[in-house]
Amino acid sequence: MADDDNRNLDYWPMLIQAIRSARNWSQFRFAEEVDSSQETVSRWERGAVVPSRQKQRLIEALAETANISSLGGISHIVRLSPYPMLLCDGSDHVIAASTSSGFQEGRSVISQTPEFQHAFFLEFSDRLKASGFWEDSGRSADYHFASSEFGDFKAVLVSIRIHGAVYCVVQAIPPSPA
Repeated sequence: MADDDNRNLDYWPMLIQAIRSARNWSQFRFAEEVDSSQETVSRWERGAVVPSRQKQRLIEALAETANISSLGGISHIVRLSPYPMLLCDGSDHVIAASTSSGFQEGRSVISQTPEFQHAFFLEFSDRLKASGFWEDSGRSADYHFASSEFGDFKAVLVSIRIHGAVYCVVQAIPPSPA
């Protein structure tokens, strides 16, 4: 399980390199496009640091104009969903969250999960890894936490692969009317 400092560092380097390759841009030219320095772009490409949220949006826009698949469109859908939704990486880091989810981007899922669900969540996360969920896209899993004290919580998880990394879209399932 990841803590808040653990990040999926593969996505941004691969996306930046794909954009630069498609546009035949140097790191310096890419840096100009995102109002940054060549040194910073180099650190992003090495995975030494993750671009800021503002820079991520600029990079996603460049990917879109170059017709390169990215998390940008999925993140946008998740953020605008009226239903509780999350986009997470393999380290359980929240990349995008709908307002109704109650989760914050840039933090781990476990740090935002109610404490009474921690043991169940950790066990579920281990089962996901053991099942091969994080190895390919198109896999799905159901999350169901039930407790007489706290009630039911259900969600469906689907894996997606973008630029070599696998991500998870989580959609909460509203409770059935009584």
